[in-house]
Amino acid sequence: MLGSSCPTCSALVPHSADFVSQPLASEKTRRPPIVAKDWVKFFGIFLAAPLLTAAIASVDARSGIAIPLGLLGSVGVGLYSGFWLSYRFLNGDGARLICGFCFAIVLFVVNLCLCFAGCGVAGGLVMH
Repeated sequence: MLGSSCPTCSALVPHSADFVSQPLASEKTRRPPIVAKDWVKFFGIFLAAPLLTAAIASVDARSGIAIPLGLLGSVGVGLYSGFWLSYRFLNGDGARLICGFCFAIVLFVVNLCLCFAGCGVAGGLVMH
């Protein structure tokens, strides 16, 4: 004899006295599904600061705006990317907050290295 459907996967569950339904996680703590366009957006934002830094350094190497732009862009990209990853892969607010800051620090350093590499390749770090 079939009973009701499972709230998680919609499979039919036999109706019996020994079946106990597990409580659902709240909306805030559930991980959202990841689709391909999310990764395109993530890497597009992650590479925006180094590409913009390289573009500005190649246009005007002496303006002095490429390095501060790379630094500020890396801070913003690191925070966004770190918390994006923690929100997508972790459950619970505490884990998301702590790991979000850890991810943000690591991704800030990686992005800052990419900005300096882009600036160096474009000629912005050459001392005249």
